[in-house]
Amino acid sequence: MGQRIQGVVVRTEPSAAALDAVAEHYGFRLFELPGVKAWILDLAISGRPDRATVRAARAMAPGYVDAVRVLDGDEHDLEQLGWLHASAAIAGFLSEPVLGFISDDLILDFAAIARPGRIEVVADHVAPYLLRWDSGALTIQPYLQTAGAGAPRPPEELELIPAVSLMTAEPLPDGQYPLHGNVAAELQEFAPPAIALIGDAGGAGGAGGAAGTGNAPRLLTLRGLDRSCWDPE
Repeated sequence: MGQRIQGVVVRTEPSAAALDAVAEHYGFRLFELPGVKAWILDLAISGRPDRATVRAARAMAPGYVDAVRVLDGDEHDLEQLGWLHASAAIAGFLSEPVLGFISDDLILDFAAIARPGRIEVVADHVAPYLLRWDSGALTIQPYLQTAGAGAPRPPEELELIPAVSLMTAEPLPDGQYPLHGNVAAELQEFAPPAIALIGDAGGAGGAGGAAGTGNAPRLLTLRGLDRSCWDPE
């Protein structure tokens, strides 16, 4: 069973003024990773986003949002769209690139790189599909969930979405979906020291994984968020 992790990673410590701006929109807890240049904001986001949030997310990454609603809209709460919207907002408040993510490896494994005013990259997992949205173009990779399984049949509605490239179904390299795989891959590109948040790329997740590396997140400040997955157990 995967462990739920979530947050927005930044590469410089947020200023007091930036945190004041964040606090006007989100409750948060700010952590640092001792010994490395990485900080993480856990935000008070939970459950299904409202329509305004979905519309705002779609305006930033329309092909991705349309595709994930086609593939996943009737099954889950689309919680990742709230984090997509929040990642862009935090990048604006901090005036620097950020990486937002949410993953429990049961349903969610989402990561997005945002810059002030725009989303740059989105990586998501809607079983049995991997999605990657990069500068307006979306690639969808179907995968075989078990050895000998038939190839997934994507919904016909995907053909109505522009700038979508659908690849041939492939088996997973190790036979199963990796723990927090999208988050690990994007962290490795965006802020390599922050990989300590999930231990190594294939292993333990959450604060326990970080603690195992000697880099357990340390709480710096909080406003309006009582608990976090990064709090010491």
